Amino acid sequence: MKGLIVTYLLVLAGSLGSLANPLWGLSVYTVFSIVRPHVFFGWAGSVENVSLIVGIAMLVGWAMNGFGQWQFGRAKGTVYTLAGYFLWVFLSFLFASDHAVAWMAVVERAKIVFPFLVGITMFDSEAWVRRYAWVIVLASGYVALEMNYAYVVEGYNRARDEGLLGDNNSFAIAMVAVVGPSIFLGFSTSSWWKRALAFGCALLCMHTVMLTFSRGGLVGLFVTGIAVVVLMPKRPGYVAAMVLVGLLAFRLMGPEVTERFLTTFAEEDERDVSATSRLELWRDCAIVMAQHPIFGVGPRHWPIVASDFGWPVGKEAHSLWMQTGAELGVVGLVLLVTFYTTTGWKGLRLARSGAPPSTEAHGLFVFSGLVGFVVAAQFVSLEGLEVPFFVSLVGAGALKLSGPPVTSEERLPFRGTVHLPPVRLGRVPAPDAGR
Repeated sequence: MKGLIVTYLLVLAGSLGSLANPLWGLSVYTVFSIVRPHVFFGWAGSVENVSLIVGIAMLVGWAMNGFGQWQFGRAKGTVYTLAGYFLWVFLSFLFASDHAVAWMAVVERAKIVFPFLVGITMFDSEAWVRRYAWVIVLASGYVALEMNYAYVVEGYNRARDEGLLGDNNSFAIAMVAVVGPSIFLGFSTSSWWKRALAFGCALLCMHTVMLTFSRGGLVGLFVTGIAVVVLMPKRPGYVAAMVLVGLLAFRLMGPEVTERFLTTFAEEDERDVSATSRLELWRDCAIVMAQHPIFGVGPRHWPIVASDFGWPVGKEAHSLWMQTGAELGVVGLVLLVTFYTTTGWKGLRLARSGAPPSTEAHGLFVFSGLVGFVVAAQFVSLEGLEVPFFVSLVGAGALKLSGPPVTSEERLPFRGTVHLPPVRLGRVPAPDAGR
């Protein structure tokens, strides 16, 4: 009942707050997208339309505020690529055989793209970007806490058996996308309790990935760990913290999880049926991509055409990238891959551009979140997953506020290993400080 009351209060705050500043509505909408109140609290009352209510209020507030500021600065490429991807989804819908199914995919993407546009056009200060980063981390940490509580206290592995919406693999990738951001958010704050809160969320999300027994999630978690170790400031306190986190992660990874992870890299004659079928699915998606290279077979249409290759109707491709290529064609795949990779790359460059420490932290926030996701998404179909888009929005907001696009003469050369300047852990100055 407490969760239901909190949900209604958030609906009220998000709806009314949006009229003054739609970023309040965006924050609540993001919480609902991650926490899924109808999953956690639906038993206590009807919460089916809470996201819709807040979303409409957010868009109304956006219109009342003149649709924000459309000068994107260094985030221009990120925004335009996302808009191009959404346009291609719509064009693919026009050529799809089942318009009802394809239209559902268009609506699904619209629920991601329009909140992204609200955020990138309304972010007007570093403080708001930072608040939004905390929203993502805390909401994900709460979900991970619920999953750990179910496992430790109730003896039920909900993360593996249910995930969040019936799929443990997509749920694992959502958790992976927040582990690195949580760690770098903790590194960038001077408050010990905020740092402990961020690291606690990272540890909970990390353990939840392990509880899902998702091989793709474990691979993404491993890649994220490498990125964090390479990019983090090499100060004794930071190194000690990461060693502690690593030891805890090793302690939490039981033999069953380790065995499951190692099967990802097994030889052909040692792979289980699930791993072998993934390779066959990817091959069939490549065939469809070659046959329909421009617009694909249509959004959400791979499960329909899967039966042509001997798979059951409704079979997913178990790869975001391969399924996107089959459904939207090569152009749609390139646009989506470019959106994520350029956002992460620009975040990395922003982190080593000599920007203020808080801006550097946001660059590392987005890069560490997307690098594990991009790898793990090869193993899971999760086209409507919101979390990586939300993480990308933090990076896009930081890029927008960091100034105009960088010219070729101003770009810093990339030298392989990143050696960031030590991140000063003083308090983040107010936007007007020093004026």
